[in-house]
Amino acid sequence: MRIILAILFFQNIFCFARPCFTQSHEVNFRRFSIEQGLSQSNVFCILQDRTGFMWFGTEDGLNRFDGYRFRVFKHLQDTSSISSNFINTLFEDRTGKLWIGTSRGLNCYDPSLEKFTRIKKFSLTNIETILEDHSGNLWIGASEGLGVLDPNSGEFNSLELPDSVAMAQVLFEDRNKVLWIGTNRGLFAYDQKHFVHYRNDLKNQRSLPHNNVHAIIEDRHGDLWIGMYGGGIARLDRSSGEFTNYRARSTDVFSLSSDDVNAIVEDRAGKLWVGTFGGGVCRWDPQTKNFTRFVHDPQKITSISHNSVESMYLDHSAILWVGTNGGGINQYDPNREKFTHIKNIPSDPNSLSDNMIYSFFFDEEENSLWIGTDAGGLNRWNRNSGKFLHYKNNPANANSLAHNSVRAIFKSFDGLFWIGSVRGGIDVLDVNKNSFVNFKNIPGDQQSLSANSIRTIHADRDSSDKILWIGTNGGGLNKLDLTTKQFTAFKNSSTDSGSLSNNQIRAVFEDYDGYIWVGTLGGGLNRIDKRTGKFRRYVNEPDRQNSLNNNIVLCVIEDTFFYPDKLWIGTAGGVNVLNLQNETFEFFTEQNGLPNDVVYGIVVDHRGYLWISTNKGLAKFDPRSKSFINYDERDGLQSNEFNAGAYLINRRGEIFFGGINGFNYFHPDSLLSNSMPPPVLLTDFQIFNESVPIGNRTLKKSISQTHSIELDYTQNVFSFEFAALNYSIPEKNQFAYMMEGFDKTWIYSGTRRYVNYTNLNPGRYVFRVKAANSDGLWNEEGQSVEIIIHPPFWSTWWFRLGMIAVLGLIIFGAFRFREYYRIYRKTRFISHYKIVRKLGEGIDQSQKKAVALKVLREEILESQDGIKRFLKEVEIGRQINHPNVVRIFNAGSNETTRYIAMELIEGVTLKSQIREKGKIEMSMAINYVRGILEGLKAIHEKNIVHRDLKSENIMIQKDATIKIMDFGLARMNALSSIADRGQLVGTLAYMSPEQTIGKSVDFRTDIYSFGVVLYEMIFGELPFHGDNEMSLIFSIHNDVPKYIDHSNPLHAVISRCLQREPAQRYQTVDEIFTDISKAHD
Repeated sequence: MRIILAILFFQNIFCFARPCFTQSHEVNFRRFSIEQGLSQSNVFCILQDRTGFMWFGTEDGLNRFDGYRFRVFKHLQDTSSISSNFINTLFEDRTGKLWIGTSRGLNCYDPSLEKFTRIKKFSLTNIETILEDHSGNLWIGASEGLGVLDPNSGEFNSLELPDSVAMAQVLFEDRNKVLWIGTNRGLFAYDQKHFVHYRNDLKNQRSLPHNNVHAIIEDRHGDLWIGMYGGGIARLDRSSGEFTNYRARSTDVFSLSSDDVNAIVEDRAGKLWVGTFGGGVCRWDPQTKNFTRFVHDPQKITSISHNSVESMYLDHSAILWVGTNGGGINQYDPNREKFTHIKNIPSDPNSLSDNMIYSFFFDEEENSLWIGTDAGGLNRWNRNSGKFLHYKNNPANANSLAHNSVRAIFKSFDGLFWIGSVRGGIDVLDVNKNSFVNFKNIPGDQQSLSANSIRTIHADRDSSDKILWIGTNGGGLNKLDLTTKQFTAFKNSSTDSGSLSNNQIRAVFEDYDGYIWVGTLGGGLNRIDKRTGKFRRYVNEPDRQNSLNNNIVLCVIEDTFFYPDKLWIGTAGGVNVLNLQNETFEFFTEQNGLPNDVVYGIVVDHRGYLWISTNKGLAKFDPRSKSFINYDERDGLQSNEFNAGAYLINRRGEIFFGGINGFNYFHPDSLLSNSMPPPVLLTDFQIFNESVPIGNRTLKKSISQTHSIELDYTQNVFSFEFAALNYSIPEKNQFAYMMEGFDKTWIYSGTRRYVNYTNLNPGRYVFRVKAANSDGLWNEEGQSVEIIIHPPFWSTWWFRLGMIAVLGLIIFGAFRFREYYRIYRKTRFISHYKIVRKLGEGIDQSQKKAVALKVLREEILESQDGIKRFLKEVEIGRQINHPNVVRIFNAGSNETTRYIAMELIEGVTLKSQIREKGKIEMSMAINYVRGILEGLKAIHEKNIVHRDLKSENIMIQKDATIKIMDFGLARMNALSSIADRGQLVGTLAYMSPEQTIGKSVDFRTDIYSFGVVLYEMIFGELPFHGDNEMSLIFSIHNDVPKYIDHSNPLHAVISRCLQREPAQRYQTVDEIFTDISKAHD
C-alpha cells in the first residue's frame, strides 16, 4: 500500500488556521408595524390590561392587540369614540377601566361596552401621564400642570407645583406611598403634604444630572432610577439625596448608548432595560455594572426596528415590548431563546466560517467543539477561551486542508484528529504540531481508501479505538487499522447476500454487544459480524408491517441505560425502533406527532428523552408516553432544516445540532417551559357571518364578558372567534372547543381560532373553549358562554294545545269559507281573474259614477295597527283635491275585504310610455315634470310623505295631464314589497339610501325618488342596477349614475336630487321648480 504523507510545520499557522473570537449572545426582536395592522408607527405608550390584551397608543389611534390582529379605535363624530387620535399615555385602574390621555383631553374606556367616555369639566388638555395612587385617586399630569381626579365623584382639583412652569411628564408612586413627579424642571417628591424638589446643580456632581425627567422606576431593591432626556439614567440614594449617574461614553462600548432616555423597565432577572432616543435599547447588568447595546441593523431583520425608543413595557409573561418613533413595535421574548444560535456573520470575519454545518466532534479534554462546514472548512471553537480557529483549504498550499466540505470528524486515542471531506479523502491533524497527513484513494491499490467522499468515522470500541470504521459515499465501508495503517473495504456484491446492501454510507454505530451497524442511502440497515465480515440486512418489506419502514438510514443510536435491547434509527420515513430481541421494528412518523419524517440526527439526554433533528424543526420525544414536543425556527432554532451528521451530546449533557444556518446548542434542563396557562377570551360572535354589535338584544356586553346569549330559532348559523392571550409565539397556541349538549367530546382545532355552528335544535347549550400556550401548557378552565335557542311558536306546548282548539274550528272555518266563496262569486266584485285584469273597476252607487277600487293585501288585513294607519292616511288623502293627484273618495269594507274607492283614470302609466318610447322627448318631459312637482307639492303641503313615488304610480291622461297615485301607502306596502320578490326590484330601484336601510324618512325621500323618475325619463333607464336585491342596494349606496353631465343644467338637477345624504339634496319642491325653470330656459 502506498500512503501519501505530507507533514508541514507551520511557522505561521495563519496559512490555514486563524483564531477568532466567539459571537456574543443575541437578542432577537420581533417587529409589528402597519403591515401587521398597527394604525401608525409612532408608539408612545404600551399597556397590558388585566384580561391580557395589549394596548398601544400612537399618533393615529389606539390599538388593541390579541396576538393575532390589531383592532384600532379612532376619533369619530360619535361622542362614544375617543376624543383624539394622538395617544400620549395609558393606565388601567383597580376596577379594570382603561384611562387614556390624549392631546385633546382624558378618556375612560369601558371594556364591557367597548365605549369611551370623554371626561369633561377638566382643565387639563394635553395629557402626558396618569397614575392611580394607593387611595384610588387618579393623578393626571399634563403640559398645563398636575391635577387629581376622584373617579367616583368626577371632582377634579388642580395641584400647584413649586415651579409653576413645570410640565408633569411622568408619575410614579413608590412602596412608601411617596408620589414622584418627573417634569421638564426637575424631579419632585410629594408625601401628600410637602414637596421636595430635586434639580440639577452644576456645582454638585451628585445632584440630579439633568432636569428633563422622562422615566421613573423603583427596582426590586427599592432603589429609585430616573431616566432623563439629555442626562442618561441615575440612581437615587434617598437617604442622602445623592444621585449616581450613568451616561453615554463614545469610548466605552459597555456604557449607555445615548443620554436621551425615554423609558426604563426592570425584567424578572433584575436587569434594567433602558429605551433611548437615537441609541436603541440598552440592558444594564447590576452584577457587571455594564450596559449591552441593542441597536438597529439594516441587514438584520431581528434587530430593533428603529433606534428612537418612545416607550417600553414588560408584560405578565416577562415579554418586553418596545415602542419606537417610526419603527412601530418591537417584541423581545426571553422565553423564545431556548436554543443558543451560532452562525456566520458576513460582516464579521471572526464568526463561524460557514453556515452549512455537516459534522461535529466535542473534545472533552480541551472543552472544544470541532465543526465541519460545507464550504468553510473546519472550525475549532474553544469553549474556555471563547475563540474560534479556522482551518481551510489553501489551493497554493498542498499541505492545507484537502477540501473545505468537512463531513466527518473524529479524535483517535493518540490525540490525532481524523477529518473526512467530500472529495478530499481523510486528513489527519496533529494539533500540537499543526500538521496534516492526507489519505486518499489510489486507483488500483486495494489497500488504500476505497473512495474520497467521506460521510462518517467511528472508532471500534473492542479494539481500544485502534480500528476506525469509515463510511464513504459510493465506496462502501472501510476498516482502518491505526497500527498498520491498512484499509479493508467492504462493498456491495450483487451475487453475495451477505455483503453490504449499498455502497452509499450515511451512519456507522457500534452497539453495546460490539456489533457494527451501518446505515445506507437506499439499502436500509446493515449489521456486520466483525469475525466473519458478513452482513445481516434489515430492509423495508412492504408485506411485513414490523419491518424497517424506509431504506434511507441517516443515523443510528443506542442507549442501554434507559432502553436496553433497543436501537433507534433515523430514516427518511421517520424514527424506527429495532427490538434486538425479536428483530422487529416500530416506527413513529408525522402521523404520530413527529414534525417531519426525514430524521437527520437522534441523541438521548440524561433523562431518557430523545432529541430528533428533521427538515421541519427539532422534536423532543418521550418514549414512555410516546409523545412529541416540537420546536421550530420561532423558538430560536437556526432554521427548521437540519443536516445529516451534525448532531452530538457531550458529557455535560449539552446537545448540538447543525443545519443550513449555523448550529444550535442547549442543555435540556435549561429549556424552561412557559409555565403560564394563557388567558382565553372570546373575541367575536357572528350571526350569519356578521359580527353582532354590542348593545342590542342579543349581545348586551362585549362577547369576552358575556355569560349568556339568547337566540331565536331563525338565528341558526352563528360562529365564535377566540384568542389565547399568550404572546410568546402565538402562532403555536393550540385550541380546543366543545358545545355541551351537541358535541360529545372536546374538538381539538390546532391553531384554528374560530368555529361555526349551523342548525342547532332549540334548547340550552354551553360553549366552552380552552387553549394551550406555545409550550403545550393548557388553560383547562378557559371561557364559556351559555347559548339559549328559543323554539318556534309551533314547537311550544301552548301552540300544540291551541291546535286542539283549531281542529274544533275547522268545520266552522270550512262553512265560512264556502259562504264567502258564494258571496264572492255572486257579487263579481272580487273575482280572481277580474282583480288581476281590471283592478276592481266598479260603480259608486251613491254618486252614480265610475271609480277604481283597490283591494288591500292580506298582510295589512291581519294587522290592526296597519288598518288604523291605513284609515288615518286615507282620511288625510281625501282632503287632497288637486288636478295632478288621484282623488280618494272613500274607504270601506264588506264581509271579505277592505277597499279604497278612488278616481278612475283613463290613460297609461309613465312607466309604460318610457318602455314604449325608450326616452321622453325633452319638451314633453318638462311638461310631465311640472305636473309631477305640482302634485308632489300638494301632497307635501298636507304633511304627507309619499314614500313610493315611481313611474308606475304616475298616470298620464289622454290630455297629457299627470296624476300621482298611491300616495301615503308606500310605507305600509314597503315590507310587503320586500317579501314579494317579484315586486321588490321595481320598487327598490326608486328608494332613497335611507329607505333601504330602514332609517326614518321625510320629504327629501320623495325628492330622491323624483330624481330617479326624472333620470328614467331623460335617459330611458334607471340610474342604479343590480341582479338581485342586495346588489341593487349596494349600487344605490356606492355607484355613481352614468350619463350625468354636470355642465348640463337639467343633469345638475338630477344629480342634486340623487345625493346620498338628504342634507345635500333639494330640501323642498319649490327649490326644484326654480332650477327646472332655469334649465328649461
